[in-house]
Amino acid sequence: MPYQIKQTVGKSKGYADVVFCFDCTGSMKNVIDNVKDHVNKFVEGLNADQSTMVDWRMRAIGYGDLEKGEAVQGGSDFVTDVEAFKAQVASITICNGGDRPESTLDAIVYAAKTSNWRHAQKIIAVFTDAPTKDLHTSTKSTFAINDLDSLKKDLTENHIKLFLWGAADPKYKALDVVPKSEIIELSDPHAELSSGANMSKLLEQMGKTVSSEAPSTVL
Repeated sequence: MPYQIKQTVGKSKGYADVVFCFDCTGSMKNVIDNVKDHVNKFVEGLNADQSTMVDWRMRAIGYGDLEKGEAVQGGSDFVTDVEAFKAQVASITICNGGDRPESTLDAIVYAAKTSNWRHAQKIIAVFTDAPTKDLHTSTKSTFAINDLDSLKKDLTENHIKLFLWGAADPKYKALDVVPKSEIIELSDPHAELSSGANMSKLLEQMGKTVSSEAPSTVL
């Protein structure tokens, strides 16, 4: 059953763009299907109420160990159709990964810099069971974001909010300073991502936050 997101009723339709980033390394094998299922239900819920005042676009990407050359999977652009979004999610499969820290910072940079954002609420939502590696050389040279401080500045200046569910990591916690972002440290990532209880609640909160603040004009 899809989530029911209560939208804030207003006179003008708002706009929101959301990129969902899935860690798809080997350690996520037993939990990624549950994460995908919750995200799909969340997106279904956004379209369940025909009176919604928010025009949503969605994109789904999966990331492995980008430092070792594993390609980003999923959608190359935003979609507005639920089934098209589900197809992007379904195309994300488990890859090798390797060592425990993953390329989460690189994935956030990739999502921020390759998305065709509108003048809208901009959100990147990340699901991972692991701490993050530092930004690696190819990301720095391609997107000119050289370190964690540069990433925080870029997200802030471009008004991109970050919702991240992941293992405890000071690098993740440092991103909490990005305005209106939420970094949720999971004490037992596998158990919490498997049950989905906290994730369901936080996805709904993310939906309410966006619905209440989405700009009413689009460029």
